[in-house]
Amino acid sequence: DEVAKHAGDSVTVCGKVVDARYFEQSKSGPTLINIGAAFPNQLLTVVIYKEDRPAFSYAPETKLVNQEVCVTGKIQLYREKPQIVAKKERQVTIQ
Repeated sequence: DEVAKHAGDSVTVCGKVVDARYFEQSKSGPTLINIGAAFPNQLLTVVIYKEDRPAFSYAPETKLVNQEVCVTGKIQLYREKPQIVAKKERQVTIQ
């Protein structure tokens, strides 16, 4: 619940993936993985951009839903909500 207070810090955050979506038609093609609650009440969003999807050996928007995961990276605020951009599969571990 205190993730937003750590904006700019590199952290590891663990929680349950409630929903995820791949915006394939968008220019940057983000995959948004919501932890803790569904959008717009998520505690943390993990963002995987289209250019980084090849670094993942699975489709994150399907494999990670309903899984307990830990995500490591730098907390950024996007529209006052915390997010971590994952560029490599090793940043997201299934517990």
